[in-house]
Amino acid sequence: MMWQDKKVLVGVGVGASALAYWMFTRLRNSLNSGSSDFIPVGTVKELYVYPVKSCKGISVFSFYCHYLGPISGEHFDRYFVVVDGNSGRFYTARQKPVMVTIECKIADGVLTVKTKDGRSVTVDIDKVRKNKVLRTAV
Repeated sequence: MMWQDKKVLVGVGVGASALAYWMFTRLRNSLNSGSSDFIPVGTVKELYVYPVKSCKGISVFSFYCHYLGPISGEHFDRYFVVVDGNSGRFYTARQKPVMVTIECKIADGVLTVKTKDGRSVTVDIDKVRKNKVLRTAV
């Protein structure tokens, strides 16, 4: 009787080991096969954030995907637009193609917009928020 119990125990051990080995190799092959639901379509070389719509972008290493758009540090993507002070109409590069040459950056809560000929304008964003000089557009 003792001998039979040992045979059963060894048989169960060998069977369990074989099953574990089979499952391991199947899982490993599945992971290494490269079969995936995702199909690679390209490689990201650079990321840009455009703080002012239609102006020159700022190259960033990474950004956070917020529901309002990409954010990298103080740079919110397309958070600002150029507006005609008289009519209140905003401009894009379609109406004013020269806008794509305008550089902009945000540092310490100050937006600096600089034209190709060297002229620049600064806007203290915190002061604008404090004075509630805000307009929203869709």
